[in-house]
Amino acid sequence: MADGSEEHAGRGGDVGTRSRVQALVSYTRRPAFRAYHERAQRWAIMVCHRRAGKTVATINDLIGRIGHCRRKSPRGAYIAPLHKQAKDAAWDYLKEYGLMIRGAEVRESELSLELPNDGRIRLYGADNPDALRGIYLDEVVLDEYAQMRDGLWSEVIRPALADRQGNATFIGTPMGRNAFASLWTRAESDPAWFSLMLKASESGILPAAELAAARQELSDAERRVDGIARRGQEMAERKARRDRGGERTPAAPGQRSQSHPVEKAARRRVGRIEVGVRVEPDDPDTG
Repeated sequence: MADGSEEHAGRGGDVGTRSRVQALVSYTRRPAFRAYHERAQRWAIMVCHRRAGKTVATINDLIGRIGHCRRKSPRGAYIAPLHKQAKDAAWDYLKEYGLMIRGAEVRESELSLELPNDGRIRLYGADNPDALRGIYLDEVVLDEYAQMRDGLWSEVIRPALADRQGNATFIGTPMGRNAFASLWTRAESDPAWFSLMLKASESGILPAAELAAARQELSDAERRVDGIARRGQEMAERKARRDRGGERTPAAPGQRSQSHPVEKAARRRVGRIEVGVRVEPDDPDTG
């Protein structure tokens, strides 16, 4: 496992750097991610606000660890919920930083970076788990793990790490209670895990003025959603009262009784309303 720590250097073979991952490329670490790059734990999880730089950080961590790994033909993977998402989110970064290494090559058709030590980093989508079966991995990043199907980790990814005792990093943005949130809860109390939470209000990465503007927009959107939800509930209650009272539009001879057109329109609107939607002001989508 190329985890950058001396204490783990002998596990599963000679696995890379002795103290920390040395940058192979011109990548300036953001202070918020310094601890992540220097971690000794095998497992890592990061809950980060949008535009915090987690994709750039994890891609460069993959490049550094696979590039320094002294195992034969080391392999790394970046996995997003969809293959297209992986390409959109990480491919440009993998090429930008990876091609700074002399002798490195990219394969566009495979979305992979080939390194001079016979290492390879490839992008995958969790929507095609069969592409991940049967491979081995020294390093893997699972981006937006909450959106991946159940069983992908336990049935496909974890076995791929087993024989070489590879590392895994889970990253994502807050999305309520789900598998990613459960993993975070576990990691907080388990010393075998590295955990990092970056809130937009605390990281110092986004300008304060931008955060204030984003919060205002979210507040306005929240008020609109609440207003729509209230109106939808009121319409539904009025319709229910009319139905109980038998208020129906009289049917023409030979036709079935129909609801009034206004009632039908109300039902269509209610069907599109998401009641109880809340927006967390500390994690603005626009951030």
